[in-house]
Amino acid sequence: MSKRLIYAEDVIDALRNHVRGGHIILSYEYIKDIVLSLPSAQPQWISVTERLPESHKDVLVFGIEAINNKYLYRVKCWDVDTWRPTGAPSCIWLAWMPLPKPYKGGQNETNRC
Repeated sequence: MSKRLIYAEDVIDALRNHVRGGHIILSYEYIKDIVLSLPSAQPQWISVTERLPESHKDVLVFGIEAINNKYLYRVKCWDVDTWRPTGAPSCIWLAWMPLPKPYKGGQNETNRC
């Protein structure tokens, strides 16, 4: 079984649906299936030939510019048949991944921009 990060909150939420009288009544195999079905806490690159993201949802895309072979990373949105915002017309987008959850910050942090 491969190792990957998952959010503890996702595990708790997934198992909460199976609590009866304060106890979880599930087999090991069933719990393993639930945990393995949860999304990774660390987003993984997905090839655009394998699958495209949901429409109208921002994702991180990785590509290569055809003119000078420069690697590019951008936040873009798949819009039915094209990436938005458009631009970098000579770029070939190869893969995408979901954006991570927003940063929540620590208690002692202040805005210092």
